[in-house]
Amino acid sequence: MALRMVVVSATLGAGAALYGCSTYTNVSTTQIITKIAGDSQTAFAGTVLPVRPAVQITDSLGATVSGVTVVFAVTSGGGSIAGGTVTTGTDGIATSGDWKLGTAPGSNDVTATVSNANVHFVATGILDTLPGAAARKP
Repeated sequence: MALRMVVVSATLGAGAALYGCSTYTNVSTTQIITKIAGDSQTAFAGTVLPVRPAVQITDSLGATVSGVTVVFAVTSGGGSIAGGTVTTGTDGIATSGDWKLGTAPGSNDVTATVSNANVHFVATGILDTLPGAAARKP
């Protein structure tokens, strides 16, 4: 399931309101942030998740938007995220660096923010109780 968040609303110039008018000025498009990878993962606490969080920015017509700055930040659970500030490519996609979970088992969150909108990624850190766990601790 993709979560979409409106970032900027569409605005049409006064000329667009006229019936039969074929041109208008002052057009801005809606930007939508959508999670595309890295949500709902589970791994041992204190380890790096296998899939890095990624979002795609599109306009109200579904076209990708390049050059948008996206900030990824850990918002709960501890841990870290590498490459926290990323710019979307020509495909409208911004992917963070590695997301390392906090050392305590439980919920971990990362938020991707664009302008005044954001989406949240959730991961669960579990306790490593397999033989040799102490030797694998980060």
